[in-house]
Amino acid sequence: PNPPLSAVGSQDGYVAKLDPTGALAWIVQIGDLNDQLSIGIALDSTNNVILTSYFKNSVTFGATTLGGPGNDSYQIFVAKLDNDGNALWARQFGDPAGSLADQLGNAVTVDASDNIIFAGQFATQVDLGTGITIPAKGTTDAFIAKLNNGKIAVLVGNGYNGSSGTASLYIIDLDTGALIRKIDTLVGAAGDPNGMASPRGWDSDGNGTLDIVYAGDRFGNVWKFDLS
Repeated sequence: PNPPLSAVGSQDGYVAKLDPTGALAWIVQIGDLNDQLSIGIALDSTNNVILTSYFKNSVTFGATTLGGPGNDSYQIFVAKLDNDGNALWARQFGDPAGSLADQLGNAVTVDASDNIIFAGQFATQVDLGTGITIPAKGTTDAFIAKLNNGKIAVLVGNGYNGSSGTASLYIIDLDTGALIRKIDTLVGAAGDPNGMASPRGWDSDGNGTLDIVYAGDRFGNVWKFDLS
């Protein structure tokens, strides 16, 4: 049996597998001297385990260590484990400076070709592995999703500092930068401004595409958007 786990730092993450009877098959601890969390998980077509979340300072998967001592803000990781819990690879995404602001990985899924689609939010700037730094626009958060029409899109709330006064969700084509749709709640006004916070998505039928998006606004409302 696996021994009890003790946190190495402030918070540690873990991923565990149970057999059909509920007995523990294996457990992998995700920990280092600071915070490491486990948030998003998915399986590919051969039952490899895909993880995304965020960490501070460093995190280790097998022989791969991401980050380092200067990494004092949260950074995104995506890691792949085999079905026995052995690390296959791990990658870091986020702020190239590693210290300006928090970058978070919140959800992950896999499409029919085993491409990995992960979602999250960032402040200040983010590099998603292209070497191109994307600046944040105000306090707006965003995440990337694959839609039911096959498009990869960025979903963005208009944030709390927008000029329109109302709370809106923007759906933007990642390939072209074109606005696919703006969904305006019409709640708020210039004299009493509202704004949409970071959205979260849900794949309700498990087919690897986004169906439902939830987001809160500055007035305390929680909105449900049906994208199916």
